[in-house]
Amino acid sequence: MKTYKIDRKEIENMEVSEVGYKVLKWDLGCNQGDFKYGEPNEDIIGNVYKVDGNINLCNWGLHSSKDPANVFNFYEPLGYNRYFKVNSYGELLHNDKKTVSSIIEFVEEYTLKEFLEIIKKYDRKSNGVSESNGVSKSYGVMCSNGVSVSNGVSRSYGVLRSNGVSKSYGVSGSNGVSDSNGVSKSYGVSVSNGVSKSVGVSCSYGVSKSDGVSGSYGVSWSNGVSESDGVSKSDGVSKSYGVLNCEAVKNCIFCNNQEAFKNYIFNKQVTEERYKEIYSNILIYDFSPNFTNVYDLKGDLEWYQVNLPNLCTYDNEKAWSKMPKEMIDYIVNLEEFDKEVFKEITGIEV
Repeated sequence: MKTYKIDRKEIENMEVSEVGYKVLKWDLGCNQGDFKYGEPNEDIIGNVYKVDGNINLCNWGLHSSKDPANVFNFYEPLGYNRYFKVNSYGELLHNDKKTVSSIIEFVEEYTLKEFLEIIKKYDRKSNGVSESNGVSKSYGVMCSNGVSVSNGVSRSYGVLRSNGVSKSYGVSGSNGVSDSNGVSKSYGVSVSNGVSKSVGVSCSYGVSKSDGVSGSYGVSWSNGVSESDGVSKSDGVSKSYGVLNCEAVKNCIFCNNQEAFKNYIFNKQVTEERYKEIYSNILIYDFSPNFTNVYDLKGDLEWYQVNLPNLCTYDNEKAWSKMPKEMIDYIVNLEEFDKEVFKEITGIEV
């Protein structure tokens, strides 16, 4: 059985069976199977696709959702996914979340922000609230508790100014998320906690107002940070720890106000072996600064219980304030130690 693009002439005399919505991955692929509707960045509006064989609700056919909120049962609300309005033709199969047809036409494309506005404005009978408790003045909320004054969740993109939102459309199981796009497997956006005003954040923790952060902890106001911890107001940082106001640095530990550095500790050049030794020892303490208050808010609560409107960011001194004493003692006794640099980066005076 195959999926293939067809000429628009084949639908000229056909009536639209249903108008719906569909999400594709950034490369125009799907969550299942290898078929792609085009090349990455290709404009597919106006294209028509068809499957051969008999359609099946779960196993075969061209899927869409009549209610746009339902697409988030199958795709996370990520900024780099692609969001479409589609027309389905011919015989349809339905359940409460999706429609399957043999022919589908791509009609219009939206950004994530535009798509979430469509979700909020979609007309649902009884406000579209189902299997929910304590839900008030809300739209498109399903299987959720303690949600109030919310549209596809509380006038928000991802989640913003919302409390107690769980398993809801337009949120996709995420907590502590504010004004952020394209964040995956990270604490703070899209099954993540504590990421605020950030873009392109992956496998990262405690990231605030930053772009392009991957595999990192405690990053604030920084761009292009990879496999690094405790990075603030810096760009292009890789495999580093405790970096402030730096650009294009790699293998750096407690460095500030530097550019194009590699293998430096407290702004002093060292051998790669020395860097690896100190870096490995620092990681033993399992500490990274927290540039948000998300874990203070959470405490022993479940994530859906966290008071998200109180999410805020910390300055450097607050972020580093919980560094273990044993770790401070180790750092102070390094031959490269510089107390002025340490104080500027962490706010800790020794």
